[in-house]
Amino acid sequence: MKIDEWVLANAAGCVFGAVQRFQADGPFYGITAHGRTGPMTNLLNCQARVEQMIEVGV
Repeated sequence: MKIDEWVLANAAGCVFGAVQRFQADGPFYGITAHGRTGPMTNLLNCQARVEQMIEVGV
């Protein structure tokens, strides 16, 4: 069960990805239509990786 989710969306409300956390002490996971990151310890690094995945389409 996720305890936190940060959604990445454009101004029109179209969701492109998200960062999720399932435990209070981490780790963070990024998700997009192209896949999922591995576990990451830093929220901002995870968000940056999700944005990179969206731009590149990986």
